[in-house]
Amino acid sequence: MNIKFFAKTIAAVALTMFAFAACTKDHKGPKDPKDPNDPHYGDTPEETVTAGLSVKATYFGDYYENSFQDYILLFQLGEIGEDGYFKTSGVELSLEVLTATGGATLFPAGIYEITDDKFNSAGIVPSIEKKDENNVVTYGDTYLYTQQDADNYWLEPLESAHLEVEMNGAQYTIKVTVKVAGEEYSYLYKGALPIEDKSDSANPGPGEDGPDGDYDFKADQAYAFNLGHSWTMDTDDWEMEFYNSKNSDEWMSIEFTAASASNIKEIPTGTFSIPANFYDDDFEVVAGNLLPPYFWQEEYCGTFYGFGKDVWYVADSGSLKISKSGNNYTFELSFKDNGDEDLGYAPARVTMTYTGTVEVDTSSWWDGNEDEGMRMIRKATPSFKVKVFRKPANRRPVKAACKYAGRLS
Repeated sequence: MNIKFFAKTIAAVALTMFAFAACTKDHKGPKDPKDPNDPHYGDTPEETVTAGLSVKATYFGDYYENSFQDYILLFQLGEIGEDGYFKTSGVELSLEVLTATGGATLFPAGIYEITDDKFNSAGIVPSIEKKDENNVVTYGDTYLYTQQDADNYWLEPLESAHLEVEMNGAQYTIKVTVKVAGEEYSYLYKGALPIEDKSDSANPGPGEDGPDGDYDFKADQAYAFNLGHSWTMDTDDWEMEFYNSKNSDEWMSIEFTAASASNIKEIPTGTFSIPANFYDDDFEVVAGNLLPPYFWQEEYCGTFYGFGKDVWYVADSGSLKISKSGNNYTFELSFKDNGDEDLGYAPARVTMTYTGTVEVDTSSWWDGNEDEGMRMIRKATPSFKVKVFRKPANRRPVKAACKYAGRLS
C-alpha cells in the first residue's frame, strides 16, 4: 500500500486534482477588466462554483460540553462507491467547526478561522495528529484525504483554513480556502446543505451505569468482517460491529452465517435466526444461522450487546433481517436475553435498526485450507460453546474519527 505523508512532490501531483475545480474568475467580457477602456473596468469578477463539489454536514450538538455547537463539514470531489470510498480518484476535505449558535437544521452563517485544540472557542478545529497502536497517523476531523487511484491515497493536515458561510433561505453559499503542503486552494459551493443529526438528543445513550430492562440500541456506525469458511466450506462467516458515535461505551456484536458467494465483499441479505439447539454437542452450523454468544480462542464471539468492557445483553433467541437499497443496507435486529435469576438479571428484549453504508473488511477471509495454518474450522464442541453473561469481552477498538484510518494501516 502506497502511503505518502508530507511528500511535496507527490502532493503537488495529487492536489492538481483540485485544480480543475478551484474557484476561477469570470471576466464578463472579451477584454481584460484591468484595462480602463474596458466597459467592465472596476467590476468585481464573479466567482465560479466549483464543478462537481458536494458538501454535507454532521451535527453533534454541544459535544465538548462547552456551550459551542459541533459540526463536521465534508467537501467531496469524486464518485463515491458502495464501500464509502472513491471509486477512482477523489479528494475529501473535512472541517470540524465549533459555532456559538446553530442546531440540527441549520449551519449558522459567519466567517470561521482556525482556532486551537482546546475546543473552547468558535472556529475551525485544527488538524490534531493522532497515532493508533500500529503507528498509523490521522488528524482528527480536520484533514485532507487525496486519492489518485484505488491503491494510492493519503491524509494530510491543514496548515490554515478560512471558511465563509452565507444563507439565503434554505440555500447556502460556502467558500473555503485551505493551505496544504504550502499550497493554497479555494472552493465555492452554492446549494442546499444536508445536515445529519448525531447529537445526544437524536441518539441518546444509556447513561454511565449502562441500560436496564428492554433496550433499543441506536447505532450510527457499522463495520462488517467476512471471515470466510471458518465454520464450514460452503458457508461464509460474517461478524459485524455496530457503534454509537456519541457514546463509545456501548456497542453491538453480531455473527451470522450465509451461503458462500463469489463476491466476498457483498453482505448477504435475508433473515437469520438463532437456532434453539446451538449449544448441543451434535449441532452443526448452516447458512442462515444467527449465532448466540460463545467463547472461542480467548474471545467472546456471536451476538450480544456490550457496554464498556462487558458483555451486557446476550442473544438467547432472536433474529436479524438484512435488506439493501442502493448503497445502503438496513439491519433489523431483535433478540431476547433470558436473564439470570441467580445473578439478579431480569429478562430483557434488545432491538436495533441501522440504515446506512457499511465498511466491509475481507482481510481475514479464509478459504478453509488448513495447510495455510490460519485457524481450524470451528466445530460444534462444548469446549468453546460456553454460555456467557455480563463478562469482560475483548473488542476491536472503536474506529478513529477519520473514516480512512483503517485503510492506512
